[in-house]
Amino acid sequence: KGVGKEKKLFAMTMLVRLSHVDWDKVSEYSREDRGWDKAIAKAKANGELPYYKPRTRDIVPYWGHPRPELARLWYEDGALLWGGTVEDVDGTDGDSLSYAEVECRKQWMSELDFLRKHIPGFGLARVEDSGTSIGVRVTRHIVGEYTYTGQDLLESKEFPDEVAYITPQFLGVPYRCLIPRDVDNLLIASKCISTTPGQTGSSPALGAYNNMKSIPTVMTYGEAAGTAAALCVKMETTPRKLDIQTLQKALKDQGALVDLPTRLQLMDKLKRPDGTSHGESLRKNRENSRQRWEKRGYKFSAER
Repeated sequence: KGVGKEKKLFAMTMLVRLSHVDWDKVSEYSREDRGWDKAIAKAKANGELPYYKPRTRDIVPYWGHPRPELARLWYEDGALLWGGTVEDVDGTDGDSLSYAEVECRKQWMSELDFLRKHIPGFGLARVEDSGTSIGVRVTRHIVGEYTYTGQDLLESKEFPDEVAYITPQFLGVPYRCLIPRDVDNLLIASKCISTTPGQTGSSPALGAYNNMKSIPTVMTYGEAAGTAAALCVKMETTPRKLDIQTLQKALKDQGALVDLPTRLQLMDKLKRPDGTSHGESLRKNRENSRQRWEKRGYKFSAER
């Protein structure tokens, strides 16, 4: 577990739901202070937000926290805050988790004080609720018959046994990633899927896990594993011996985007605000990531 030579684990945060946010005032202020850099600099000069530090592309994802991370919720005055950034904690250790629970709450309360004090529109903001426990992004992974890698992502590798897919890249995930090595009658259907730590967009080491842990992606693992389990019972076989074409057909009949041509057509139909297709944007991002890793000495196949 862990990323890079130091085996660093992703930092932990907590989701906090706010209300009574005046988004018109927030938008107006953001035009003159993009990224809230001025407000953050002022706060840090006053000794506020002591744990904020710049991010770089060569740090573990979610490592460092230069500004509050917020999303506007669907209702008029709602906001979602990714609160705190607790580093050097291990989700498999009880004492480490206990420390993280306390520290994270201290940090997001500090962020809320900053927002109320320095960012117009948050003066009346209040907490509606927060996560019952801190968000642990990664701990252990189960080693499967195949381990998905960062190279697979950058090269858009295709697999004959694809049964799930990664969003928003829409790349296929092989059934073998759901089959634990040397263990029978068991299927993996969660974030502990067989994959390498890290990610392709940034990180000190090339990996795939952070690209493969989103809720929509994990839902495709669940559908594939659940369908496979049902077929195994029906056909009186084990997951390792299950006919892959039978599983793929069952998933397609259920509407799953198992085949690559269907996913490619969907990507090119989806349009971004600037008019470009989702597929074009993803291809451009993947090429940028590929070039970044090639400059660092990684070698990929010539085929694009």
